[in-house]
Amino acid sequence: LDELKISVDALQPMEGDVGTVLASLRYRLEPRWRAAGLEVVWQIDALPPMPNLSPQAVRHLQRIVLEAMANVMKHAHARRACVSARVVDGIDERAESICIVIADDGRGLNVDQAPGGQGLANMRFRAAQLGATVAVHSAPGEGTSVRLDWPVPAPTALHLNLDQAERKP
Repeated sequence: LDELKISVDALQPMEGDVGTVLASLRYRLEPRWRAAGLEVVWQIDALPPMPNLSPQAVRHLQRIVLEAMANVMKHAHARRACVSARVVDGIDERAESICIVIADDGRGLNVDQAPGGQGLANMRFRAAQLGATVAVHSAPGEGTSVRLDWPVPAPTALHLNLDQAERKP
């Protein structure tokens, strides 16, 4: 039932608001995590709008976060997870990225060994569909973090011209 509700949520207008997508996931899934004894801490900063946040893009983002959290529930034996989202500088100093991290305090894993399932490959595929990247950092006994870096599109020339026109007296 939660999966169906999350799919319906992806169809709602998000107006480019990634924070709303994450809040919707939290609302839908926090009771399940709490019932499983997993404390999930959310640290979501103000995020820039993503103008091309289509229902398909929302679905990809939802699935990346859901897969990471499913791995925490199934494999990590964690007591606590943190979902954070913030803006970071991109490679080009004019560019920004939205950085979403799902980190846990679980048993960790050896990232050099191929995982048994398709979860990581699916997350990377979905990230590529967004123009983003996914990286996993972990070590046995030290927890795991999944990091999504999603470049924020540069404003179009039209927006730049309007912004400049507004600044003129």
